[in-house]
Amino acid sequence: MRFEGSLTIRAPREKVWGFLTDPEKVSRCAPGLETLEVLAPGQRFRAVASVGFGAVKATFANEVEWLDLEPPSRARMKVHGTAPGSAVDATSEMRLADAPEGHTAMAWSAEVSVVGTIASVAARLMGSVAQRLTDAFFDAVRRRIEAYREFRFGPVPLDAAEGRILGHNVAGLDGRPALRKGRPLSAEDVARLRDLGRTVVYVAELGTDDVGEDAAARRVAEAATGDGLRLSGTSSGRVNLVATALGVLRLDPARLGRVNEVDGVAFATPPAHSVVRAGQVVATVKIIPYALPEGSVRAAERLAREGGPLLRVDALAARQVGLILSGSLPARGRIVRDFEGPLRARVEALGSALRAVDFVPLEEDGGESALADALLAQARAGASLVVLAGETAIVDRHDIAPRAIERAGGVIACFGAPVDPGNLLLLAYLGSIPVLGAPGCVRSPKVNVIDWVLPRLLTGERLSHADVVALGHGGLLEDVPERRAPREALR
Repeated sequence: MRFEGSLTIRAPREKVWGFLTDPEKVSRCAPGLETLEVLAPGQRFRAVASVGFGAVKATFANEVEWLDLEPPSRARMKVHGTAPGSAVDATSEMRLADAPEGHTAMAWSAEVSVVGTIASVAARLMGSVAQRLTDAFFDAVRRRIEAYREFRFGPVPLDAAEGRILGHNVAGLDGRPALRKGRPLSAEDVARLRDLGRTVVYVAELGTDDVGEDAAARRVAEAATGDGLRLSGTSSGRVNLVATALGVLRLDPARLGRVNEVDGVAFATPPAHSVVRAGQVVATVKIIPYALPEGSVRAAERLAREGGPLLRVDALAARQVGLILSGSLPARGRIVRDFEGPLRARVEALGSALRAVDFVPLEEDGGESALADALLAQARAGASLVVLAGETAIVDRHDIAPRAIERAGGVIACFGAPVDPGNLLLLAYLGSIPVLGAPGCVRSPKVNVIDWVLPRLLTGERLSHADVVALGHGGLLEDVPERRAPREALR
């Protein structure tokens, strides 16, 4: 089947071209369109649309590809669509030319082939339905282009200000705020501005294709919101994401960066894997201008939800944590005092409990075996995680603690961390149970390496060597007084 036609659009050719080659804008003119996905900007996209031929209805998944683009004069595209038992193939062409009074003359043609169930059942109706849909599409295109206006910001006379958005705060004669920016100006507001001696006011005027700041912020935030989060109210183009429980914030920093590349979107969060508490604001979405184009909002939404919501909070369930301390017997009291309190406070702040504290003397050859036995005993008693600490930090991959872990049947995931304080961290696993060899800095209440790995392990995450290596970015922390000052010695 061949279809063709022509029409005149009261708009410049460049404007018509820009609209017709923008799938986001054109999609809002297509009858029956359900979804649109841009696969390669300016090249390919996928559209799902429903079509009815009398009592026969079908939903086609269409792959659309531009073949030739000669801006702003000529374009060709091909379409391949499938529905259960049917297929459609089409090629179309449009040509644009300047018309009198700054208008554009458009001529279009399409060759369409339909096979399968639809072709056999609805053959008599196909031509008339296709013509009706085509006419409706181009009429919608013409109306949208002719009605289209762009976002504008600037000064206007007071006589033209009513209904537009106030661009700046306005002070009264007493110096106090009289009118707040961001409000649509009413007739009373305009009269008040006139009483204040104003003749001109800065305003924003949304374009046909624009989404207001509050609606845009809400849409982006909703797309990004995963488990363990709720949205706040929306005001002045801002909406917050709030944690609903104690947990660890999960996000992909690279994808967050891509959302923030959408012009006009500002999406801020704490660092990935931060501990957050119920009621805490863990992200804020701010739309910087008074409105964003619909296409920009859709792009930000897509980036925020692709592969799953951008943000979620993994709840910290109550777990049992074991602590095994080691060292010389005469120093036992001091070692327990130094380590138990700070570690217990950390564990309990994360909603878990320090279930048992064992002490293993390491003064004789049997220390390695005794430490292995203590590890196995903690595992049998139900510990979800075991922390090792003591009089001397682990200083080598083949030190007593890693050898004891391997003797107990465990595996070493990583020794050493690019975090200071905390370089001498050991991470191992006894089956599914994490074992942390804690450096001496854990005696301090100040933030150190243990505060970066302990919460993640308590969510059930299995950290790898690569996860520990990644801690180097931001890993230079404030020093702690519980250790000698190696940084000072190097000044």
